[in-house]
This record gives sequence, C-alpha cells and structure tokens, in this order.
Amino acid sequence: MENQVTQAVEEIILASHDSVATRKIIDFTLAKLRTFEIVPTEVQLVVLANHLGEMIRRSQTNERMMQVDPLMFSEVSKEALAVSQAVVEEVGNLAVDEKYILSIHFETARQNKLNQLNEIQTKQTILLGGNNYDNSSHCRSIRKRTKCRKRSRSSRRKSCRSTRNGG
Repeated sequence: MENQVTQAVEEIILASHDSVATRKIIDFTLAKLRTFEIVPTEVQLVVLANHLGEMIRRSQTNERMMQVDPLMFSEVSKEALAVSQAVVEEVGNLAVDEKYILSIHFETARQNKLNQLNEIQTKQTILLGGNNYDNSSHCRSIRKRTKCRKRSRSSRRKSCRSTRNGG
C-alpha cells in the first residue's frame, strides 16, 4: 500500500502557513487512510495535501469557511466521513462543515479500490469467456437449448417443445 509523501507534497508542506503542523496532519491523515485501506493516487494526494495545509491555516487564523448543506454529502461513505471527522478533530478550531468538504477527498480515493475491483472482475470475465450472470435463468435456458440441439432431430422436437412449454 502506497501513500508515500511525494516531492510535490513536500513542496506543498514547505510552502504552507505552518509546515510542521501541515506535515503532522498529513502523516496523521495517511495513517487514518491506511486503517480503512483507502489509497489516494499521487494527484489525489497532492490535492489533499493542499487542502490540509489550508485547513491548518484556517484553524490558526480563526478563518471560517462558508456553510454547506450536509444533505449534499448524504452519499459519502461512513468510512470517508469517519476519516474526515478524525482529521477535523485533530486539527481543531475548525467549522463542522470542514468535515463534509474534506470527506470528498477520501470518498474519491476510496472509489479507486472499488474501480480496481470492478476492472479485475471485468478482466476475469473476459478471460473466462463468460459473464457475471452464468447461473441466471436466461443462461440456463440457453444451456438447455444447446443440449437440445445435440440430440437427434426427432427427439429434439419433442424435448424442445416441452422445454419451451415449461416442462
């Protein structure tokens, strides 16, 4: 599992309002993400680092961000909100709304894993030459018709008629 601090993230830390606090909260956040097996891409990590640096600045200068409607974030996962809540509490002196905006970073990174799993499933399906619904009634009826075609023509007519009629 990655979550390495890249050169771009180092530059953000050094340019931040308080580089010590920014580095500390980035390390804290990466540790929290690991507990939930959330792995941001390099680009996502850079954007997150920038956001965390700005959160440190707002906390230290008592600046408040504008309010957001929590209902807009109703589809964000519990994991993303939990990480976000922990980070906001760790920084301290922030508006409650910060957790909702921050949670989007974690939800997006969380989707990376889900997208990878879907991609793996698709590749396996292609390699196996099947589909995800091999046991569906549609596939069972196709298998019955295939078996039906393998029999002699006269017995096939009787068997196929009974199959089509539900028997």
